[in-house]
Amino acid sequence: MAPQPAPFSTPLPDEGGEVVPQAFSSDLAETETVDLMRWLRAEDRVTASGAKAELVRRGFDTVHLELARRLFDPDADVRKRLARMLPGLTSVDAVPWMLWLSRDADPEVRLTAITLLATTADPALLEQIEQIVSQDPDPRIQRQAARISQRNGQR
Repeated sequence: MAPQPAPFSTPLPDEGGEVVPQAFSSDLAETETVDLMRWLRAEDRVTASGAKAELVRRGFDTVHLELARRLFDPDADVRKRLARMLPGLTSVDAVPWMLWLSRDADPEVRLTAITLLATTADPALLEQIEQIVSQDPDPRIQRQAARISQRNGQR
């Protein structure tokens, strides 16, 4: 069974900001999945390998580890390509990954993810997307929120 990323509990990466635990504990079982994914890119090999080992223990395979690395790639274009690629992957549930990308620090990445997510026919997912985008400061994303709201009202 493929792992399902946990719901958001911590923010996604800031441009150039990498969050690494102050005291890297051998007990990673209580660490949020999103933090472990972020730490895959840590310069400190102990942190990166510990995060990888814990993610593997949680069921991440090679594909999921690569998605996690791309999710936290410092290059926004890599993250945008990830958003475009995810819907075509048959071995992965794209929705949790797209939801993470919809909260990315880069507005272009968010817009790409939200635009793709907005094509869903799932009313519950549309509601969730609408909540995310309604709080977004980017005017293009706000327009997308209005379109989603209008679609939801027509159902």
